[in-house]
Amino acid sequence: MSFATPNVGADKYTGYSYEGKPIVLAKKRGGSLKQAHHNHLWQPEEKRIEVATLWAVLRNIAEVSRISGIDVYVIRKWKEEPWFQNVVSRVIKDKNDVLDQKLTGVIESCATMIQERLAQGDTKVNYKTNEVFTAPLDARGLALVMGILFDKRQLIRGEATSRTETVSFDKRLENLKETFERFSKAAQIEGEVIHVEDQSKEPQRQEEGEDTATLLKEGERETHS
Repeated sequence: MSFATPNVGADKYTGYSYEGKPIVLAKKRGGSLKQAHHNHLWQPEEKRIEVATLWAVLRNIAEVSRISGIDVYVIRKWKEEPWFQNVVSRVIKDKNDVLDQKLTGVIESCATMIQERLAQGDTKVNYKTNEVFTAPLDARGLALVMGILFDKRQLIRGEATSRTETVSFDKRLENLKETFERFSKAAQIEGEVIHVEDQSKEPQRQEEGEDTATLLKEGERETHS
């Protein structure tokens, strides 16, 4: 049985419900309605809903099988069918609605307390004297409260909480062009080859030049003679 009855203990309640009926973790009493001529996957609608609601709460096939008495193989097959997912979604939605209601109450209480603190000051304790007193919120506290509440209000209204700059396609192409030009210039500088002559060969070249000059002078003397 996945729905509460008068003889079910409080420890069996899950906090979930389906169509307003509390879901409990307790086995159903009584015999099965399934007959021999039925398909191996067939079960009455009540049993199928019971299995789906238990799965929505437990998310454990073995445990669902133990409580419901339905074979694990059958549960796996049912999980793939749309009706099963619809029941699970309904259970989750009902739970979320309950949580939303509770959270709304908490938010309203917090908002009231924040308004009181802003108007009357924040409660503080002097641990040396155990004196309790109120003091105005400092600038940092006020800025923090304002920033958080402003962002949450924007989210509730569906408005932007941050600014995103949009760059046009032409602008992106221009940026890419500039990037490639800088890359190309950098590649040329890095690829430039500087020829450095071997300084060890310099004395040899000087000697060769001196020999050539000596031969030319000797040739000139022979010509004049």
